Amino acid sequence: MCSTRQRLAALLREQRSAHGLSLRETADRAGLAPSTLSRWEAGACLPRVPELEALLRSLEVGEREITRILFSLDAPRAARAVRRADTAEIPAPSGGLLLKALRSRARLSVTSLADLLGVNPSTVSRWESCDAHPSQDHVDRLMDVLKAPQDVRNCLAATGVAKLNVERPPYNEANLTEELASLEKLIPEADADLELGLLGLQSRVWWFRDEPGAFPILQWVTVAYAEYLCCRERYREALIQAQSALDSGLEPYGVLGVRAHRCLARADVYRWTNPRPHLGLYTMQRCLATCLLPQAREGVLTDMAEYSWIAGRHQEAIDYAQRAHPIGKVTRRDLEQRWGAPDLSESYAWALLVKAP
Repeated sequence: MCSTRQRLAALLREQRSAHGLSLRETADRAGLAPSTLSRWEAGACLPRVPELEALLRSLEVGEREITRILFSLDAPRAARAVRRADTAEIPAPSGGLLLKALRSRARLSVTSLADLLGVNPSTVSRWESCDAHPSQDHVDRLMDVLKAPQDVRNCLAATGVAKLNVERPPYNEANLTEELASLEKLIPEADADLELGLLGLQSRVWWFRDEPGAFPILQWVTVAYAEYLCCRERYREALIQAQSALDSGLEPYGVLGVRAHRCLARADVYRWTNPRPHLGLYTMQRCLATCLLPQAREGVLTDMAEYSWIAGRHQEAIDYAQRAHPIGKVTRRDLEQRWGAPDLSESYAWALLVKAP
């Protein structure tokens, strides 16, 4: 089982390796002695919070990630101190993602849509990445070509991606909650059409975010969208959504907080060419220590079993799976049927042995 020192050591080695820096170069950047950094990376001791913050910033780690690391190291007071002033707000949903989801539902490629509108494919790409906004004429034609209903036009207006003259719909907390609950049940199927529903709901709720009871729904739908993105294996986007929810003041290890952390862990593991299971174990270990709700703990333990399994630590994976499902015996064969036999190259397996405790 990973200790705090070992998990932090793996993280520091990972960050330094990602920047292609030697141990001495990294120490010089942070104003540390190389021997001190060497002891941290070996898991021999833990740095003090100010020293750790200085090191992470020298490695260009973002403030949000620093906050998450400090929470995982039982330093929530320090984590709150480094939060930015605007972290109690969830950014406006991306209207470009809504346009992309509309195009996907219509089963059109970027080139096909551009041909129908008489514009360059690069123009459509810029709209979808929010590098540019369509003109009013293009908006009207987009809505017609993509057969967007009125509620989608309302959502696009809420995101600000297009200047649409629409009437703001009335706020109804019960209806929004019911709609989200029904959409959430469909997430495991990862249907491409579901994205439009989640994005549309996120946009509408964001419009009403100052109304009583609306902001918790906005946090909920943001976490649900992160889970959908994980199911679609769009891990970098999932990481952004999950981190936005946590940065908005979401209780880190409540029900939604654990779900957001599970998305972060999954993104950390699978967004690379080769999975990095030790990063997922790093995040899940903290969740396991703080989450007391049985259903949430079951999900955390199941994820830990998966990450241990793909790291080649089979007995540890069996132990985690058994704790997740205490009724009945879990065998190696059960995990092979679920996750398959690990197929790691010799060099990658060696890297795991070095990085993971």
